Amino acid sequence: MTELLPGAAVAEVGPHFQLYRASADGPVRWRLLGGNNRPLGRSSLDFPDIPACLQELTVLVGVLTDLAGRVDRYPPNLWIWRLALQGMDVVVSAHPYDRQIRARHGMRQFIDRAAVARVDAAVMVTTNRRGRPLTTLLGSRRTETLRR
Repeated sequence: MTELLPGAAVAEVGPHFQLYRASADGPVRWRLLGGNNRPLGRSSLDFPDIPACLQELTVLVGVLTDLAGRVDRYPPNLWIWRLALQGMDVVVSAHPYDRQIRARHGMRQFIDRAAVARVDAAVMVTTNRRGRPLTTLLGSRRTETLRR
């Protein structure tokens, strides 16, 4: 049994959306984290400020069943998934997958978790990124090596 110190907050578990930016005044993005804090998917769009990001996130959650999903080959031998609304990509996988079936499973997992996820109130400021930058997943840069 875990004992809490007086006044200690109980951490919420489960899937949650985290807002983040690279600098204090930079554009805001969101990502969905699972209960184990691993990223499940992220926004493919930048937002000018926190209210705009939250508004678009609310819209996204409301139209999850209307999103068109696809799994794409990611050269040379990996797979990524994307979700589009009215032809525009709005969500992309958090990382490439080694198998097409795993990418499809990751996309279903994102949709299932996003429907019940809470939104964290704080915005994380970080320049630290694991693996490839998001722009690489979206296809604009392909020269970096994948970190596992």
